[in-house]
Amino acid sequence: MFDVSSRCGQSGVAGSNESIWPRSSDIGRSFTADTSGRAIGNQLIRSGTLIGANYRAACRSRSRAEFAAKLGVVAEEADETVHWLQLIRDGDLLSTQQVAALLKEADELTAIFTAGRRTSTKNQTSNLKP
Repeated sequence: MFDVSSRCGQSGVAGSNESIWPRSSDIGRSFTADTSGRAIGNQLIRSGTLIGANYRAACRSRSRAEFAAKLGVVAEEADETVHWLQLIRDGDLLSTQQVAALLKEADELTAIFTAGRRTSTKNQTSNLKP
């Protein structure tokens, strides 16, 4: 198992196989034959790469509230990646075997970031008095 930074593409090793973005990009680029496949592939590339970009932005947040909000965006992008991979699998654009590992990774990242956002939101303290 890898740490979250490397799983999102923040390991400092461009194209590192353990991160989600090069694998989602490889799958996305394989759909050039028809319009719908190309559209789904482009969406997969976009959402897969935005996981890392938004995680990087969350790590540079200026407050707990900003961190929680940005982590929520990361969770949304990971979940969107799951959606596109499920469409690829269910539409028989690729076999279940070809998509399984990346779909599992995207599911795990969605769970990690959703839990992180919930914890971060729960740990925020308010300056307002009841």
